[in-house]
Amino acid sequence: MKNSIGMMLAYIFTYVLIFVGIFVISIFARKYVLNENMRAKLGKKNNYLGAIFALINGYVLIYFIILPVFSLNIVGVNAHVTNFVLEHPPPFSRIARTAEKAVPMKDLADKAQKFQDLMSVEGLEEYYNDAIYSYQLQYIGEGSFENDFMVDVYTNLSIEAKTFINTQYEDYFSTPLVGNSYTGISRVLLLTYNDSTVIKELYRIEKEFTDNLEDNLDIISDFEKIYATYEKNLLKYESDLLSYQEALTKFNEDTVLFAQLTSEYNDAKATYDLAKAEYDSNLEVFLDSALLFTTNKIETLLAGSAFTTTFDLNRPAMVLLEPDIVSMEDPGTFDTTFSGTEPVEPVKTQVIIDAETYVAPYTEKINVLSDIRSYDTLFSDHEGIIVWYVDELNSVITASDSGNLAETINSFKNNYDAIIAKTNDKELKDKLYLAQMSIRSYDVFNLWLECTLDKVDTSNLDDLSDPSERCGDFDLNDVSSYDFVSNALSISTTLLKGDNITWVIVQYKHDYEAGIFTEYFSDFPEVMDILASTKELVDEYDKYYKDIASSLEGDISMVFKIGISVMKYNLDAKETLENTPILSAVFNDASRMCTSSSPSPINTRIRVCEKGPTYLVGEVIFKAYLLVDNNNEPIIYDSEKMVEFLEQLNEDVKNNVITKEVITSLGNQLAFHVIDETTNYTLLEQMYDDGQISIEAMRILSSPDYELFSDEFRARVRSLIR
Repeated sequence: MKNSIGMMLAYIFTYVLIFVGIFVISIFARKYVLNENMRAKLGKKNNYLGAIFALINGYVLIYFIILPVFSLNIVGVNAHVTNFVLEHPPPFSRIARTAEKAVPMKDLADKAQKFQDLMSVEGLEEYYNDAIYSYQLQYIGEGSFENDFMVDVYTNLSIEAKTFINTQYEDYFSTPLVGNSYTGISRVLLLTYNDSTVIKELYRIEKEFTDNLEDNLDIISDFEKIYATYEKNLLKYESDLLSYQEALTKFNEDTVLFAQLTSEYNDAKATYDLAKAEYDSNLEVFLDSALLFTTNKIETLLAGSAFTTTFDLNRPAMVLLEPDIVSMEDPGTFDTTFSGTEPVEPVKTQVIIDAETYVAPYTEKINVLSDIRSYDTLFSDHEGIIVWYVDELNSVITASDSGNLAETINSFKNNYDAIIAKTNDKELKDKLYLAQMSIRSYDVFNLWLECTLDKVDTSNLDDLSDPSERCGDFDLNDVSSYDFVSNALSISTTLLKGDNITWVIVQYKHDYEAGIFTEYFSDFPEVMDILASTKELVDEYDKYYKDIASSLEGDISMVFKIGISVMKYNLDAKETLENTPILSAVFNDASRMCTSSSPSPINTRIRVCEKGPTYLVGEVIFKAYLLVDNNNEPIIYDSEKMVEFLEQLNEDVKNNVITKEVITSLGNQLAFHVIDETTNYTLLEQMYDDGQISIEAMRILSSPDYELFSDEFRARVRSLIR
């Protein structure tokens, strides 16, 4: 990548240098050429000039944006802006002029690639996997929707529904339906039953059961509600009875207590009253005695007599206190009659017992009616392919790498219309359509190419326009092998090589004009579009490139051979590399990039490229430019021609058009890459044997004077001379 990176850095440095220079100059220019002066002198013309330069600059930018986008197939030539820009590149740009010449090359290469893809086994295998194999895995057997149905629905069905589906399955497959043996259950569900389908009858049975189950659950629920009310009333009755009993007990206790307290009070009061009466009597006696004593004492003293009498009585004391009145209220009376009535326990009737017996096995039952409807829709929308899988393929799932798939593919072809008629999944329909289109394309072009290649040995190329030379009226059932593992299917890589391409293209031209392909592809507009674009390619090939392609020898694919022919017709390689340094840098880097190499059997010290840019560049240069001239005539390298050729190479090296390393690498590829493994034959040896290089030219080629080739290359040339 050093050349490409170096060239890009050089471009960047150049642009930076130019812009910096312009910026520096503009600093000084502003002093003398002010914008105001320009406006004053040019007026509105200044704006017009700016707009013109902006338009030119924008157009260049648009071109360089569209070019890579077009190359990557993001937009095509049918886009009007793209088409206009590509047809009118900026004339002052060397890269643009080169790209202008490359547009028809890409257009024709795209057409050739589409035609080759139409016949490729890769597309057939891809559509087989997408439309047939992957849906088999989704709908049949373990891990499929059938398994989901068994898990989601079957395990939750009623006994009646299970019995029904078991009977239907066993009647159809003569084997019982069990948990791990259910393949084809989707097919059974889609069988006709009483003007309907098994899955709809299954839904009816399950719906009837569900209704009965709900009715019985309602009966049980009603009884449970009644019993719950009874239990509630019983609880209230027992609570009220307990409250009554507690109140009665308390009344009795309070009555006894009140009587006891009253009796005790009365006794205490009576004792107190007696003591009080005695106290009052004694007090009265005491007071009377005291009064009498006092009176006597006063009278004696008043009489002047001595009073010697003493008062010996003591004042009486009241020992007892008056008892407190009973503070407890009188309980009064109590109604000893309880007004509550004990509720009667509900009794289960036979209806309720029968309902409980009915629902007993389904205590954990899940309602699957909505699931049945979902699977009904799912399986019904794919009925066509399910019926085909089970009835025609016996539920055998065949992967694309399982060998010959002729039985499966032929069955698909024969049942395609029936499958589509009963398929409501648009995505699947589209995939089935593409699979059928791919199979039809492979069948038709397989038979057509066999017919065409037979004519290589039996007809003249100039006679292919005769109506008797048409290849058509095929029996598509004659294609008996579809083995994706084998290389037998690779038509585009085995039959469209070598010198047969012109035969194939000319035969196609006349067969297309005769309407041979319309019969087989009228239902496939995509194919008809590719065939039409291929016809355009064929016409251009026949008009411009046929002679170039015929001059290219070797086992090269159709796309590559046509690509070389178109490139040589439209581009002068040397002029292109000289005028476009960036392309020259990319070419030199690509010429030394190899993705797969191996030691040459001629000289193990030399590794030759078998895959990658180095190999492709070598093929283009050798077969398009080295072997034939601009008139597509073989180039004869005598001594004069060889000296001219080598001096031109030296000059190109000096001018950095091509590097010495690339010439050395391509020289080794020419001298040591074997084109015939049985004889270790190389292209250089073929040119020498065919007289395209004289012995004198070989001696010049082996000379070290030019220092372009490796020592091994020169030794190989000398060995061929000997």
